[in-house]
Amino acid sequence: MTAMLNSNQLNQMSNTHWPYTEHSPMVVYNDNLKKLKITGTSFINEADVFYQPYIDSIYQKLSDKEVITIEFHLTSFGPKTAKVFFKLFDNLKFFKMRNRSSKIIWKYNQGDEAIMEMGYAFSELFDLDFIIEAN
Repeated sequence: MTAMLNSNQLNQMSNTHWPYTEHSPMVVYNDNLKKLKITGTSFINEADVFYQPYIDSIYQKLSDKEVITIEFHLTSFGPKTAKVFFKLFDNLKFFKMRNRSSKIIWKYNQGDEAIMEMGYAFSELFDLDFIIEAN
C-alpha cells in the first residue's frame, strides 16, 4: 500500500516528500520553489487517488496566479498513471488559455526513447511548452 496525502494535508505543508516504492514514484513538493518533482516508476492501481492531492495543490497555486514547475523523471509508468497525466495536462492547457503559467520539465534517461517520445507526444497533444531533456 502506498502512503497518500489528502488535499488539506498537502495544502498545510510547505514541503512534502514521499519516498518511492516498487510501484510508486518519489514525489517531492517544494513550496518555496513552487516545484513538484515526480521521479521513478509509477504503476499504481489507484493512480488518481495517489496523485490527486498534488494535482489539487497545483490547480490551487495556478488559480492564485502563481507559476508552478512540474518536473517528471520517470523510468516507466502504467496506463492508470498515463490517464492521470492526460487529465493533468488537459487541465494545464485550460490554465494556459487563461494566462496561468506552468513550466513542465520532462526528463528521461539517456537512450530511453520510449519515455522521451511520451514527453514529445504529451507536449504536442496538449499544446503545452515542455522542456524535454536527457539526464
